[in-house]
Amino acid sequence: MKKKIILIFSIFLFSLFCIYLAPKETKKCLNTENKEVCLNTEEILERITEIDKVKEKLVKIGKYHQNILDQIEEEIQKTMEKFVEDPDSVELKVELENLQKRGEAYQRIAFDAFNQKQKALMDPLYKKMENAINRVMEKDKSIIRVLDCSTGKCVLVNRGPNITKNVKKELGI
Repeated sequence: MKKKIILIFSIFLFSLFCIYLAPKETKKCLNTENKEVCLNTEEILERITEIDKVKEKLVKIGKYHQNILDQIEEEIQKTMEKFVEDPDSVELKVELENLQKRGEAYQRIAFDAFNQKQKALMDPLYKKMENAINRVMEKDKSIIRVLDCSTGKCVLVNRGPNITKNVKKELGI
């Protein structure tokens, strides 16, 4: 019984120390005003001036790859027509299979190349947005987490403040 009283008293003293005597950093950890906020990244990205150039470049890249895929599809179609006329031709069958494999391989290559280019073009915009978010968080030290509340993101309900306006202000948009 005596040990329990000493333990409880020790916990009480430690709590007092943490709350009243500890340095500011410790008090920040105990701060109940820490908050999660939401940010609509779609809204931010659509207003960043460089996004139009990025979209334009991605459309050009997409058209380039689509043209190559269309050429391969055209070759497949021509070979298929020849094969229909001569279904016993082993040469045409092999050529058709090779063209189909080439088309499938190029689709994967085009997809990967497009995604890499999209990442390379979008990363500077994300970094710019991240820097603005960090500046907003520097001004409001109580923010501990920023959630993306864009349509289709994982935030279903947000009762925390929305800092989209503050980030836009930091970006000058």
